[in-house]
Amino acid sequence: MAVEAAGRPAALKVRKILSLLILLVLLVLLIQLFFRFFILPRTAISRILLESTLNLSDADLLALGGITGTENYISLDTEEISKQFESSPL
Repeated sequence: MAVEAAGRPAALKVRKILSLLILLVLLVLLIQLFFRFFILPRTAISRILLESTLNLSDADLLALGGITGTENYISLDTEEISKQFESSPL
């Protein structure tokens, strides 16, 4: 009985630590879900500001950069878009 009583506080500490870790993982999961379903859809690219002497519409600029309009700001590869604009004959 003395061994069981001595082992219980350690088991309670381990249980508390594991419970805190589970809560932390659940919190991170909830934050990720909120970000994925509420924040990312509102960061879609709709216009690009590009200084030029050419008179192009926003749709033409998006097509030149290879942007379909379904991308979001975080997943956008700006170097690739820049290369596509620079390689354009316009």
